[in-house]
Amino acid sequence: MIAYAGQAILHATIAALVLEALLRIWRVQDPGERLRLRWVVLLTPFLTAAYLVLVPARSTDAFGVQWALFAGARWDALRVGPLGAASALTWLLMVLGVALYLRDTLPFLADRTGRRAPEEALPDTHPAVGRLRAHLGPAAGARAAPSVDVRVLDLDTPVLLCSGVDRPCIIASTAVLDLLTDHQLRAALAHELEHVAHRDPLSGWWLMAVRTLQCFNPAIQIVGRQAVVEIERRADLGAVEGGFGVPLAAAIARLGSASDTRSDLVDDDRPADIVAGLMSAKHLEVAGLRTEGLVCGYMLRSDLNEGRCRDVARCFAPGQVVGADASFTDVIQVLTRHDWCFVTILGDVAGVVGRADMQKPIVRMWLFGIITLIEIKMVERIKTNWPDNSWTAMVSPERLRLAENLQEERRRRNQPCDLLDCLQLPDKAQILMQDPAQLAEFEFKTIGAAKRVIKDLESLRNNLAHAQDIVSHDWPQIARMARNIEKLAGNAG
Repeated sequence: MIAYAGQAILHATIAALVLEALLRIWRVQDPGERLRLRWVVLLTPFLTAAYLVLVPARSTDAFGVQWALFAGARWDALRVGPLGAASALTWLLMVLGVALYLRDTLPFLADRTGRRAPEEALPDTHPAVGRLRAHLGPAAGARAAPSVDVRVLDLDTPVLLCSGVDRPCIIASTAVLDLLTDHQLRAALAHELEHVAHRDPLSGWWLMAVRTLQCFNPAIQIVGRQAVVEIERRADLGAVEGGFGVPLAAAIARLGSASDTRSDLVDDDRPADIVAGLMSAKHLEVAGLRTEGLVCGYMLRSDLNEGRCRDVARCFAPGQVVGADASFTDVIQVLTRHDWCFVTILGDVAGVVGRADMQKPIVRMWLFGIITLIEIKMVERIKTNWPDNSWTAMVSPERLRLAENLQEERRRRNQPCDLLDCLQLPDKAQILMQDPAQLAEFEFKTIGAAKRVIKDLESLRNNLAHAQDIVSHDWPQIARMARNIEKLAGNAG
């Protein structure tokens, strides 16, 4: 038994490692292809056992001693307490495999054994059933909708799944139908119809059978979980290719929020001192406040002391809430007037942004990218208006000499570049300022106003390049620069 387990684990592990390498080398992205390749790994222990039966000489001790580098008998000569090294490692991996198997199996069995009697489905004449059936055709898209039964359960819990091996059936709860719009429901059904088209319920049972037979094999347990992910990705991709990408994401977000247990959303009747401890443990300064399941305000950790969370509730101020499609400039403008900016998704407040978040890489990259874009546009305009380096007369001799020295140094390092590329940002701006048409194009009334904005741009770029604080130094100035940066980027385009 130990010998077979060791061989099964070894062969499956090698197959899994080889597969992962091939997936990266071949850059396989299609989840269907990745799933088929993972099935090769899942079947490896069974194919190996069949091969040993057909070729018995391969399993003899003589073959193992002479040819098999990882033969157990060879490595058991190294003792680990009362066991040989190979046997000890096999036992350890078997325990790991069983733990991985039970991690997924026990919740499944608990759900099955603890479930009440099956819920009675609503009759076919019920409007909810009619609505579900009406959206099956549009969800199928250009291809004909497969033959599938539908069942609607009168439940407050969101349920939407594909079941049935011989007769596929889509099961939905009334909670799902209440939560999703028509377009979101079609997207969710498109996902489930992909499961039906590929007979994924049957694949799920086959996966369970393989994992049960190889419950001691950690490699099979890991690859089995990866196969489930590929099945879901294939269904998602099918729905996206059918034109349901955005509504599918919205449906997932809506269903997820219906059973939200995040620590940054708190029911208003919870004790304030307990919530304060939870927020402190998770380093949260602010949390959304729910009343009857809806986010209606927020609270600060510093306000929490005694009583209930509703006692320190704060309402969202006008202009403090933005949509998910708001620009960084919009968020910065809100944070100029408030400490926190709240973000809505599908009409509900679902996120919060603070000034400290403006220090994060994505914001710094956005600011640096816009400044770089502005500088590129400046170079293009200079080349257009002053061709053949005729702009050199508009730069002071000292600044021009610095640019020439930099160009020479780059050439010495085999980094050829134009002389214009070696100018600093203020020098390029100085050239453009000499042309009144360029000042008007950038909506500057005077050269002095242009110089002040360029100076702010250069300061911000230096702070970004050297990972300096861009928030606490002068936040109102940052807000003005963000607004001017976006205006300049639009004019430069």
